[in-house]
Amino acid sequence: MPQTEITQCNGQLLDDFEDHFEELGWLLLEREADPATNTSCECGSGKKRTTKCFDCLEYSAVCTDCFVRTHINNPTHWAEVWDQNAGFFIRHDISTLDHTIQLGHQGGKCDSPTPTRTFTIVDVNGVHTTKVAFCSCHEQPPNKVRQLMRAGLFPATAKDPHTAFTINMLKDFQLHNFESKKAAYDYLGAIRRLTDNSFTADIPNPYAAFLRVVRVFNYLTLVKRSGQLHGIDRILSHRPAGNLLVWCPACPEPGFNSDLNCPKTPSHLR
Repeated sequence: MPQTEITQCNGQLLDDFEDHFEELGWLLLEREADPATNTSCECGSGKKRTTKCFDCLEYSAVCTDCFVRTHINNPTHWAEVWDQNAGFFIRHDISTLDHTIQLGHQGGKCDSPTPTRTFTIVDVNGVHTTKVAFCSCHEQPPNKVRQLMRAGLFPATAKDPHTAFTINMLKDFQLHNFESKKAAYDYLGAIRRLTDNSFTADIPNPYAAFLRVVRVFNYLTLVKRSGQLHGIDRILSHRPAGNLLVWCPACPEPGFNSDLNCPKTPSHLR
């Protein structure tokens, strides 16, 4: 489509929005409250509906118990708790609702959990200062790295981690970095602002750990995609051991998909 037609099309679409500016503005404001707030929760516990989730789609206000129950496997969703005195929702981590993220049981309870520890989890929606407990049912001491990784959390260190980055967040940064060359410093700065755009300086800044983890994650991603984790060297024995280059079946490899004398072909005939 010619540039002039694209400009005209965009102008028409903007004109369509112009008739709905006021309605769209009110709909944005509508999200800041919930008519069900402070009414009895439908769970029958007698508790009031005080907590919303803006990370979920069409999530009505519920009591804190229901919020925890419906977010067992999404503990990095922010709990927006209604403050009666302030008259608006205030963002909280799920740990402030008397909940500890229990690892090793797919969200279930552990019969022998480790003592709760304060933990920093960085996700695409912000930096969470939360509470985590490891499972010690089957191994003593618990393998913390293994439990974190199986939960989708990449630890900042292999020795007694207290910080982790969600694998979804690492994939998100990887794409931003490859596509737009966004720096780790700027990306993490935006994540911290998503946590609190008013008092960002008070948010933990795991920048040094992030740089370290990104390098390790990028290397492991390369090892996985190259087939090394599947033992590809045993299949393509003609390639150098440990080769991380993406295999191209169209590229000539003497003795595999081309003649052994291929390298001896004169340059002008190749």
